Amino acid sequence: LRAEITQNESDPSRPKHVNDTITTRKRDDNETITDNTFYLPSDQDYAFIPARVIAFSNDRHHNYLTLNKGTRDGVTPDMGVIGKDGIVGVVQSVSTHFAVVAPVIHEGLYISSRIGKNDYMATLHWHMPDIRHAALEDVARHVDIKVGDSIVTSGMSAIFPAGMPVGVVSDVSIGEGDSYYD
Repeated sequence: LRAEITQNESDPSRPKHVNDTITTRKRDDNETITDNTFYLPSDQDYAFIPARVIAFSNDRHHNYLTLNKGTRDGVTPDMGVIGKDGIVGVVQSVSTHFAVVAPVIHEGLYISSRIGKNDYMATLHWHMPDIRHAALEDVARHVDIKVGDSIVTSGMSAIFPAGMPVGVVSDVSIGEGDSYYD
């Protein structure tokens, strides 16, 4: 379903096609996929692979998650990880059966984002210690941004499709003479 939603959002004029099989899918004329991965037919393929978090940290500058999927399941480094509420993080390393993910609450991770209502591009970056809040950086003074505005992925990288939920603005401030919001 996530693949179909992403496909429809990326090109609403594209004819809708539902593949009703779960075990065999044709990606193109030369390749048949026989796993639980759903490939999105578009200019940019995104594979949705169900996984479970089996370990995580949330009290460090560089937090990590471990997923129960690895190269055997089609997971590779630099894949985006999403959950039911939006983005989770980016795969850093993979073994045969497991993947290590840098979550949004990792100080080395920067997420290309945009403000949902006006498509203004910005960068999401987390700073310790508050695991419930991150900073939306590079939002210029002239931009219309308010508490409650939704933040989504920009689609400017191959890691996440455009429009995936990132978060909601909880506070906005700007100092006198500052060019950018905090």
